[in-house]
Amino acid sequence: MSYDELQVEIERLREELESANLEKERLHDEREEMVNQYEEEFDKRKQELLDENQVALSDLKASQDNQIQTLSNQLDQMYRAFQGDACGWSEKTDRRTNKTQYVNAETGETSKEKPQILEFAEKVMSLDQKDGDKNALHKATNKAREAEVRNALIP
Repeated sequence: MSYDELQVEIERLREELESANLEKERLHDEREEMVNQYEEEFDKRKQELLDENQVALSDLKASQDNQIQTLSNQLDQMYRAFQGDACGWSEKTDRRTNKTQYVNAETGETSKEKPQILEFAEKVMSLDQKDGDKNALHKATNKAREAEVRNALIP
């Protein structure tokens, strides 16, 4: 090969190399653009999932807070009922119809059926009353015995 032919071949190879480099850069840019697009779509979907889960978590937390509050209120009412407190419930009789209705002074609720908490509180109060009566009877019995003993000792 002559010098001129070598120069032509070198020039052709340079052009081919330059073309290959341009194609390589184009493919690299295209790949980079696709990667960026996938990353953006991934980040967008990730944020959507996070937002959805945050909403679901907030709803669940609100529901749990509500259940906890409800249970707390119920436990408070049970505690009060064990103390003989009817938790605001009382029995009212309508003078016109002579029908019994149950009214809660604390909540404003009304019921035609006797609330269980009122029933329970009445039973606790009844037991407390019976215990009080039993104690009073026991004290009276002791005083009577003491009086009998004194009367027997003092002729």
